[in-house]
Amino acid sequence: MKLEVLDELISESLHPRNLINKAPIPDQQFENWNSILLQEKERIRKRLKQITYGYSKESHRRLYIQQHQSAIARLKNQLVDFLMPKDATVLAEQEDDVNLVRLYKRCLIALDELMNFLRDEFRPYFNDDEKMPACRLLIIQQELKPRLVRMRKYL
Repeated sequence: MKLEVLDELISESLHPRNLINKAPIPDQQFENWNSILLQEKERIRKRLKQITYGYSKESHRRLYIQQHQSAIARLKNQLVDFLMPKDATVLAEQEDDVNLVRLYKRCLIALDELMNFLRDEFRPYFNDDEKMPACRLLIIQQELKPRLVRMRKYL
């Protein structure tokens, strides 16, 4: 898979267990990890196209895309576990967020962009029945709250 660097960054370098009892992430390290994140996102997009369309069989393309879809969803869920948001509003980057939280949120954005890329670029191979990432559920809940309030008024 082409997500090794992002997986290492999220699962190891940014994992809370590896940062407990350490000083806050300095700005220089934040910029370094943020740069790695952005470079990897673009590298993954390019490689996914090259490799996917290099497969001659449709079944291999489907499997390849769905493996990446599942891996991205797993990483997104891991980040949501790190953030422990009460609702979707917490997922947006805030001015008072510490560097670690900002990195988590930027990773979520990058992974969301990769998931959208998979859905748009490889539509025939994308699995719509795959389990939805936790952050998407939070966003849907947020979007539905005003509708529920209006519906309750009519009932």
